[in-house]
Amino acid sequence: MERELRESNKDNRENDITGDYIREEMESMKGRGLKNVRVGKDMGVRKLGTVMHLVKNIVGEAEDGKEGGELSRDMTSALHPTPAVCGSPRQEAMKEISKLESFSRGLYAGPFGIVSGDRGSEVCVGIRSAVVRGRRVYCYGGAGIVEGSEGGEEWREVEGKVRAIREAWDGKENVEGKYDFKRFRNNNEAWAYGFVEEMVRLGVTEFVVSPGSRNTPLVHAVHANPRANGHSVVDERSAGFMALGMGRRTGKPAAVITSSGTAVANLLPPVVEASMSSSPLLVVTADRPGEMIGVGANQAIHQVRQSEERGDELARPYLVTKTAHARTLL
Repeated sequence: MERELRESNKDNRENDITGDYIREEMESMKGRGLKNVRVGKDMGVRKLGTVMHLVKNIVGEAEDGKEGGELSRDMTSALHPTPAVCGSPRQEAMKEISKLESFSRGLYAGPFGIVSGDRGSEVCVGIRSAVVRGRRVYCYGGAGIVEGSEGGEEWREVEGKVRAIREAWDGKENVEGKYDFKRFRNNNEAWAYGFVEEMVRLGVTEFVVSPGSRNTPLVHAVHANPRANGHSVVDERSAGFMALGMGRRTGKPAAVITSSGTAVANLLPPVVEASMSSSPLLVVTADRPGEMIGVGANQAIHQVRQSEERGDELARPYLVTKTAHARTLL
């Protein structure tokens, strides 16, 4: 199937239309916050549970003096909606869609993500998704129509895309005929489960955990994931070096999970060794809510700054998830 996808004129054309549009819009932002826009040479294939996608990487650099949050908002406004969900030319396609579609898309195909000025932004297009209204679940998915498209094939593609969503809901009704939303006890637990699951899907299966009150949702998520191998080490410094050793042995990053504050400071030695030896290491730390950071307590220090203040010596070693304050991010 991967070979057929790569050799499909229809699928390549669909990818080219969207890729060219994104490149042109990003290039148009030269002088307005973006520079050095370039397209990756190779076309990749991303394999998901029920479908595969052609992938093309388009990269640009922020111009000096452009605030990150402002640039993210400008790029989102310039790119949305892309031909993948709207068509091309954009204005004409939007008019036709409004005539042909007998329903409101609502949140479907809209931009979704986190925009931050100093900690980076990540925005995606909300395509395959579901909306719950009362006792009904509405699944959303779509396909691009270009020259060479066949109606039957497009419908099968849509069915494949929404199948994973439908399977997640089918048979999950409780005795009252309603869907049970109480699998996760709170937002922190839901956030942590999704975070750990995504790491596992990306190939991170070894987790060295230093348990603490603040990182309990992450610890619980590792324990509950059948594909995650958890290793409990009380001392954070030892946990960091254990994860570093796993990475050196396998060539794949192992994750070390700690609580907040000085627990993170104990990871500096293994992080320095990982950086200087170019060894893979993934650091996952809990943190305090924003209003509780920098209040003079040892567990409330600015842990992200522990790496930033050391300049370029550390190659962006920290990946921080605020599981303790996930409600503000969801």
